[in-house]
Amino acid sequence: MKINKKVILIAIGILLLFIIVGIIIVIIPPFLFGFCGSFTGEMCPEGYFCSMKKPCYPDQSGTCFPNKFPFNLLK
Repeated sequence: MKINKKVILIAIGILLLFIIVGIIIVIIPPFLFGFCGSFTGEMCPEGYFCSMKKPCYPDQSGTCFPNKFPFNLLK
């Protein structure tokens, strides 16, 4: 069975797209979107949601993410 070069290039392109989106979701947001939660009860601006890692505890802080794709996948 012969593998088409075009199929391989498309698969590599999709893989790179997922890697780039992953980097955007994991690395960039704390620097751009801000901080939420903690014992002070910091709220995210309108149009953003607070994402916290599990398990949650009372003075835990999180990161504000825009409430749009691809960040809304973190809800």
